[in-house]
Amino acid sequence: MRGNRNVSALILLLIIVGLLPAGCRLPETTASKLRQIQEFNSQYIAAHLKMDNATVGSFWADDGVSLLPQTPPLVGKVAISNFFDEAVKPLAGYRMETMEIDFRQIQIMDDWAYEWGLEHQVLQPPDGKPQIEGRGNILLILHKDRLDHWKIKQEMWNAAAKAAANDKQ
Repeated sequence: MRGNRNVSALILLLIIVGLLPAGCRLPETTASKLRQIQEFNSQYIAAHLKMDNATVGSFWADDGVSLLPQTPPLVGKVAISNFFDEAVKPLAGYRMETMEIDFRQIQIMDDWAYEWGLEHQVLQPPDGKPQIEGRGNILLILHKDRLDHWKIKQEMWNAAAKAAANDKQ
C-alpha cells in the first residue's frame, strides 16, 4: 500500500510540473546557486589558464562593465572581449603556468551574486625567459541571464602586492 502511495505522489508531482507554464522554473536553493557559482568560477579560471579569450568573453553579460586600473571603463561584452584580444597580442608564444583565484565571501540574493577574490597568475614567456608573476584583487557582480546562466555584470580588478608565504588575508 505504501508503495502505491509513493507512485501516486510521484505521478502527481510529474503532472504538476508538466502543467507549469513554459519558462517557469522551480525555486532554487541557495546551496544550488552556490554550487553553480563555484562551477562558474572553476570554468572562468580554466578559460584564463588556457588563455582562451573567446571562452573568457562568454562569461560576460552583453552589457557587462569592467573597471581596471588606469583604463577607462570597458562597457559591453564586445569592448571587454576586444580589450582581452589586444592585451594578449604581444604575448604570442607565452603560456599561462598558473591561474588561481581564491574566491571569498560569495553572497547570493535571488538571481544576483557578488564575490571577491585574491588572484595569482604566472606567465611563462617563450625561449626560457624568466616567468612573469602577477597578483591582484578581483570583485565580481554576477547575474543570471534569461537562459539561467550566471554572467558577469560588473568586475573591478586591481594589482596586489606579492603575498607573504604565511599571509592568509
